[in-house]
Amino acid sequence: MLFLQPVELGSFPGFLHNGGMNESQSLQIKFEKGGVAGADRPIYSDHVFQFVTGQSHFIRDKQFTRLSTHDLELLFRAIDYWAFQGVIGEFCQQHGLPLAFRLGKRMTKTGGTTTRRVYPQRPKHPEFEIAISPNLLFNTFQTEAQATVAGVVCTTTFDAMRLIMEHEIIHLAEMLVWQTSSCAASRFRSASWRFFGHQSSKHEL
Repeated sequence: MLFLQPVELGSFPGFLHNGGMNESQSLQIKFEKGGVAGADRPIYSDHVFQFVTGQSHFIRDKQFTRLSTHDLELLFRAIDYWAFQGVIGEFCQQHGLPLAFRLGKRMTKTGGTTTRRVYPQRPKHPEFEIAISPNLLFNTFQTEAQATVAGVVCTTTFDAMRLIMEHEIIHLAEMLVWQTSSCAASRFRSASWRFFGHQSSKHEL
């Protein structure tokens, strides 16, 4: 389990400070009202890629063949920072909510999952996990020139992984604020479009 710590990521156009709101209010308002403008999304995507490749041991370009849980954490941190101004990681840190990352090597049909676990002895301190399937990522681009993830056509392993993580981060944000999340619901679809331009709530490869 990982407790997220601050990380130096630089700046992104439109960076906002929380203005005295508590973490829950900041996350909910950001989730319901915020987004990344369409014109800024290529800039956002490039920032995410540059940050991950700058710190990863395995990812050096967009068509990589090895992946670690640390890479998933780097990707989460970058997306959270440049899309949500870091409020998701801050929320987890301030409330002592562990967030773990896992390579779902047995996942064969879905690109990613987000899980919220509540234990009877600690009902107010759930634990969260984001898992991504490396086998689906790698196998898809060995046989196909492109894939459609969340309704967006992509041609590289990195972009497919980023789209899956974006989808899972929407689930995580909803779970943090409302305890439950459904990608079929209008709230989820609205946020995934406003922040990431996703055309669909499905992320099968």
